[in-house]
Amino acid sequence: MDLDAFRWLLTPSGQALLTQATALAGEPPLRAQSVLRRTADPAHVAAALTQVDLRARAVAKFGEDAHRLYFTPDGLEQATRARVAAHRAARLQAFEARSLVDLGCGIGGDLMAAAGTGIVWISLLVVGVLLGVGLSWSLIRARATGQIEVQ
Repeated sequence: MDLDAFRWLLTPSGQALLTQATALAGEPPLRAQSVLRRTADPAHVAAALTQVDLRARAVAKFGEDAHRLYFTPDGLEQATRARVAAHRAARLQAFEARSLVDLGCGIGGDLMAAAGTGIVWISLLVVGVLLGVGLSWSLIRARATGQIEVQ
């Protein structure tokens, strides 16, 4: 998935296609593609179906949160499991850390856990789609916890 396809998934049309693709998750892949291609561009269909597949695989690492987050194949493989990230965040909190600078955040699993403990964070990653995925994931979590105002 390239950055343009990822950005498109975040649009209302992209979200609608992602919802349709999720509903077709149990169908044979060729049938799901055929149904979705009736109303959407093949590149967008591929991006949505890939995201559905990655979310299903991500449940092992991130639990049910995986179904509302965004992933890349490499990002998912390299991501810290939620349980490990929570342990790291708890250690930071035990040492009364108030802020965290992550210079290689990937898709943001450790940052989500840190935000969940109230630690203020900033991250830096310059890798196209991973940057977008990491930021969207972190912003989704920030909105859900009410800890960060997104403007």
